[in-house]
Amino acid sequence: MMWGTMIEPQFIFPLYLFYGMAFLAIGVSITSRDTSASSLKIARPLRFFALFAYSHALLEWFMLYLILNSAAFSEEMLPWVNFGKLALIFVSFGFLLLFGVSLLRIAFPTGRNWFIVIPVVLVLIVLVSLPVPVQSFSHFPFWVTDNRIRNLIGFPSALIASLGLIFYSRSVRTISKKGAGNFAGAGFALATYGVLTGLVPSGTVLPVLNAPVELFRGLIAFVILHFIMNALHTFDVERKLKIEERLQRFAKAEKLSSLGKLAFGVAHEINNPLTNVSLTIEMLKDELDTAGNLTTSRQERFVRIERNLGRAAKIARELLFFRPTRRLVFSPVILMIYCGEHWICSGRSAIPIAWFLIWLRCHRFR
Repeated sequence: MMWGTMIEPQFIFPLYLFYGMAFLAIGVSITSRDTSASSLKIARPLRFFALFAYSHALLEWFMLYLILNSAAFSEEMLPWVNFGKLALIFVSFGFLLLFGVSLLRIAFPTGRNWFIVIPVVLVLIVLVSLPVPVQSFSHFPFWVTDNRIRNLIGFPSALIASLGLIFYSRSVRTISKKGAGNFAGAGFALATYGVLTGLVPSGTVLPVLNAPVELFRGLIAFVILHFIMNALHTFDVERKLKIEERLQRFAKAEKLSSLGKLAFGVAHEINNPLTNVSLTIEMLKDELDTAGNLTTSRQERFVRIERNLGRAAKIARELLFFRPTRRLVFSPVILMIYCGEHWICSGRSAIPIAWFLIWLRCHRFR
């Protein structure tokens, strides 16, 4: 049987069911999170991880269907079913590889262009390692190809993604240490899953624990789900910090606005007595000059007084720079003008203002 397994028949359905549900929950937890306003660089690559989770859940349930209904397929249909399984494996690990490469490009921006070569190299290695062409499609070694994809794409993809999560966790430590720890934990769990799914063939019974490898894959999937769901709370912490920053900016703006109003009021109160003092001094100078009592010493004193008044006026003008700015809003109005015996309406339905002025002038001098 091509999809054989060493699991007891009564445990096959619950194991693969919860195995797929773990990855489905990972995908749902990522896609249900609104990250459109986030400035975290992992927000966009997480879409690839969600696609990996969805496709991997579909793969595990597809495997469950094949195990439970293997006898229902004809000999002509078996190659196409195997080909569909291989396509799901390749697509699933391909999304995981894109996720890992995206994280490495974020963690190491100086060499980001070189990381694009990794997927191409891995695919070429898989193509080269495949068996030589066979006589017919039905004789294609699907089992060997399955192992090649898991060994050469699945394991490196999980390793690259785990390294990307671990390196990226250092950049979010300033936002949330708990979130950084969960990102790193997800990375270590993903590396363990890569070993179990990429290096250990399906159906293998682990000798020490005496349990099939699929059981431990499912348990690691739930561990990844735990760390990912907790790591996604980093977006909530970031949103909270942004709200607090905006509130602080608003409070600061309100303080500056209040300070501007106070400065405007002080400047206004200073200008009024300064104006009165200036006028009084000018009048006093004129009276002394008229009476002939404006001596040189008195004139020098007036100059000093005017200089100090000028300095005080300059300080008052500088305070006016802090006054709150007002926006002028223009809105159309209907203007009624009484001219002689007629009321003239000027508004949206009236004649243009230029023609109105010409008409008014003609009637005025008639």
